[in-house]
This record gives sequence, C-alpha cells and structure tokens, in this order.
Amino acid sequence: MFFQKIISLATCLLALSSFALEPFRGERLWGFKDDEGKVVVKEQFLEWRSFVKKLAPVRTEAGWGFIDDKGVIIVEPQALEEPRSLGSRTYFKSKTGVGMVNNVEGSLVFPAIYGSIKKFGDKLFLLKKGDLWYASDAKGNFILSSGFSLVHELNKQFVAFKTDKGWGLIDHSPAIVVQAFAEKIDSPKGEMMRFKQNGLFGFMDLSGQVAVAAEYEDATEFTNSGVAFVKNGQNWDKIDRRGNVLNSSKAGAKEDPADLVARLFKRENKDTKVDIYNSNNNRYNYGYPYPYVYRRAYHRPVPYKSPRYNKYPKTSFGLGTHLYFRDGKIRVGGGPSIGVGWRL
Repeated sequence: MFFQKIISLATCLLALSSFALEPFRGERLWGFKDDEGKVVVKEQFLEWRSFVKKLAPVRTEAGWGFIDDKGVIIVEPQALEEPRSLGSRTYFKSKTGVGMVNNVEGSLVFPAIYGSIKKFGDKLFLLKKGDLWYASDAKGNFILSSGFSLVHELNKQFVAFKTDKGWGLIDHSPAIVVQAFAEKIDSPKGEMMRFKQNGLFGFMDLSGQVAVAAEYEDATEFTNSGVAFVKNGQNWDKIDRRGNVLNSSKAGAKEDPADLVARLFKRENKDTKVDIYNSNNNRYNYGYPYPYVYRRAYHRPVPYKSPRYNKYPKTSFGLGTHLYFRDGKIRVGGGPSIGVGWRL
C-alpha cells in the first residue's frame, strides 16, 4: 500500500511537471520545448511569463499574447501592458479594448473589444461595449442578446439592469430573475425589495416575486422586524411582508407627515435601540424648532419638509426621504436605487 502511494504521487508529480512547456532561448528570442526536448514553439518571443494553469503570457514587438500548454497561440500578441492574472482568469488590454482568458480551460473568453469587464460573484460578468452593458457567464455565454444602459449591484445576490422597458434583476448564477419592468428597484431591506411601477410603490420578496402590488403613492423600506409603512390616502398603513394592514396612522394637526413616518419607522425598529440621524450626522431631534428630514437631490420615498423653501407644501410627497441603516443608526437622506456615484 505504501509503495502504491509512492508510485501514485510520482505519477502526479510527473503529470504536473509535463503540464507546461519549457522555455528556451536562442540567440535573441524565446521559444518553447516539450519535456522530451522537442521544439514546439519556435523562437519568436521577446519575453514570457510562467504558466498559470494552462496559459502563459508571451510578448513580441506587437505586444502581449497567450500560448497554451500545447504551444498553440490562443491570443495573438496585441496587449499594450503585461496581462494581469487573477488565478483562474487573466485580463488583457489592447488598442481595441479589454479582453479575458480562462487559464483553467486554456481558452479565450472575451475578445479585447470591451471598454470594461466587471465580475460579480463567481459566474456573472458584466461587459461594457460603447454605451451599453451585456451580461455573460464565465464561459462567454450571454444571457441577454440586447444590451442595457445601466447596471447596479443591489447586494451579493442581485444586479439590477435597465433597458428601455425599465429596471429588472439578474442573479449571480447568472440568470434573469425579473424581466425589465420597474421605474426603479431598491436594494433589499428587511428581506424585501421596494420597486416603483407607473408612479406607485410595491414590494418584491428575495426571490423576485411581487409580494405587495404597486398601488401606493409612497412607501418606506421594510424594517428588519418585517413591517413597512405605505401611504393610503391621507393615512400611513403599517403592513407586513404579505401586504396585510396591521394598523393605520394619520398625522395630527401639529405633526408633520415626515415626523410621523420617521417616528413610526423608528418605533418599529425592534432589533436595536437607535436614534435617527441625517446625512450631516446630526441626530434627528423631534423637539427642535424646525425639525426636518434631510433633503437630497434625488427621489425620496417618504414625505419631507424643507426649512429653507417654504413654498413647498408640508404635505408634498414628490421627493420624500430614504431611510437606511449605517453604523448602528437609522439614517435619513440617502438617494435612489441608482445614484451617479454607484454607476459602474
């Protein structure tokens, strides 16, 4: 048994040693030989780098390219810079764009025609060509024949994409989970994703199924305890993840709708004791003479009141405020699902 293990190990080492070709140098240029000393690739390269799995970068006067472990040139020398290897894949850049090879399979995945290549998870790649993005798996199989104008990673599970029909969702498998339909889709909060369709708000669950139909003119995100507040006429209803109304609240004569929603949202956050802060890191003080929810330039899903521009009615719901968690605090401000700073 011991000798069988030794023989097996020796066989494995021999296989590994013969996996890649051996470089040799002529008078000026490099070539490659097999393990028997036979020239497989004649002298033609100015430089070479070690094999990563089945591929090795090589350089001529035209630039960098790749050869496989059989001596076949997989990518003609063209890259302007030395390729960057990340183990199973290597990116390279030429005058025409960015490409990628698969070191494990020893193949070209994406030709150098893309302006950018982004990887999400282990299998999803987003590639930009011109003004459009395309989604592909790790083998170069595209899941959408047409491109989309914007992409945004919502979390470790979903990437949102936008076409002329609206926003949809791709998961990291990769596959289309939700066809493009929404005016916007927010990142998951409280195990739900808020979306907007035809000017109204609804919610999807984490599988991409609509759990609460889009029939509210305004809505907060879900809390971790599983409730959200939606505007129903003059009232704000507290709903669960199935859309069932738990109770309803209405701002009093001296209470601004923004204060009502912020107070209700804070009270329902049962996971931790926190205060509400605005984007300037100031605590939201209900007793302040001019309490307000911090106003930003983007959309807001709950009402706001402006301390500077009194011409806006206090019950204006066009802009609202984004409530989100950070550093153990409920914060107000924020922005839309796709802000300028989050575009790829």
